[in-house]
This record gives sequence, C-alpha cells and structure tokens, in this order.
Amino acid sequence: MVHSTKEEKMIYITYVIIDPRDATPVYVGQSNSYEIRKTQHIEVAMGKGPSICGVNIRTYLVDLYNIGYLPKFKIVEKCESEEESLKSETEYIKKLIHNGFPVLNGWKEHKKMCFERFGRSYKNYFIERLSAKNLNDLKVISTKSNPIIFFSIGAKIHKIPISKSKKNIIDKKIRAARKKHPRAYEPYTSEEDSLLCQAYEEIKDISELAELFQRQPSALFSRLKKKGLMKTSEIQK
Repeated sequence: MVHSTKEEKMIYITYVIIDPRDATPVYVGQSNSYEIRKTQHIEVAMGKGPSICGVNIRTYLVDLYNIGYLPKFKIVEKCESEEESLKSETEYIKKLIHNGFPVLNGWKEHKKMCFERFGRSYKNYFIERLSAKNLNDLKVISTKSNPIIFFSIGAKIHKIPISKSKKNIIDKKIRAARKKHPRAYEPYTSEEDSLLCQAYEEIKDISELAELFQRQPSALFSRLKKKGLMKTSEIQK
C-alpha cells in the first residue's frame, strides 16, 4: 500500500459578520480555523469572551445577543496563504466602505480607511444601531462609569446645534470658556435637559458629565440642582 506524503493545503477563510436584523455587514475577518473563529465570536456575544470597552465588534455582538439575536456569517473568499487572506480581508473592507458601510475592524489600517471615508463620527453610525433599552446589560469595562451610555448620549449631544459659534461671540469670558467647553453659556434645549436626566441616572461624576455635555462642571452642577435631580452631597466632584 502506498501512502501519500503530500500534506493537505491549509485554507484561509475571509468572512463577514452580518447584523441579522437588516443584513447589514459590520465586520470582516479572516482565519485558518473558520469554525473555531465563529464559535469565538458567538461566545463573545453571549458574554463569555474578554472584557470590552468602547464601541467595537464585541460591544456590538453583546448588544445583539441581549435583544435576542446572534450574528450571521458569510464566507466571501477562500485563500491558500495567510498573506493572501489578509489582503482579501482588506480588499473586502474597501469594497464595503465604497458601498457606504463602515466596519468595526480594529486594525489601524482599517480604522483609517473608515475615518478617511466617513470622518471621525463613523462610530456614531454603530452607536445609533445599539439597542438603547439594553445598554446597561452590556459587560463593559472602561475609564467611563458607563461608556455605552456615554457614547450613546454623546452622539445625540453632538447633533444639537450651537446657536452661536466662537467666531460670533464678542464676550471674552464666553470665548475663553468655549475653548475647553464648546457648549458653555449655550441655552439649554428641552432635548438636552432630557438627555441630562437620562445621563444622570447612570453617571454621577460631574467631570464626566461636563465632558459629555461639553459644558462647565459648575454650570451642570447648577442645572442639576435647578431641575431637582440632585443634592449637593450626592455628586462626585
């Protein structure tokens, strides 16, 4: 009996993770152990993976699972070497970006591609797709006390227009304040008040609230007291 000594070629798979709610692609990956990699992604979604922070594919998968969904996977190419597979991954990301879909890939090169096509706010696209009612269920570790609430509300704050830009302000005190706090001395809108109430339920750190609302800490402190949301002893300075 003649035994073949020829080794089987290792196959590298380029795949896409798809949001099952509307078939939106959110991530492109590659692996020579596709089934194992799929299992790892699903385990992350179920909260069995490593700790997460910020807005990334892990955050997104956990959020999907929390509302009853598991991601879908699609194989887009098979390659015979890791080099070819990495190139395939990048080329498919380029294709998605060209078609108007940012991705949650973490490589610097891939994030740069998204930034160049969609600008700094491209992560807001994913923030808006997260399920608001389940934000507190996400297993997140970050320097922020509640990063998903922080990023979610922050995206909405940035959409509220500022009535006067720094260039149109004569008052030196206001101009100086807005160098660090872009919304300093800006009248509060009903939407901003509503967001402040929502944020204060989760975030008690005044410096974090000031960063989030782009206002001076003393101004937010006064606003919270005026709205009857807090007592002086309740807030972390």
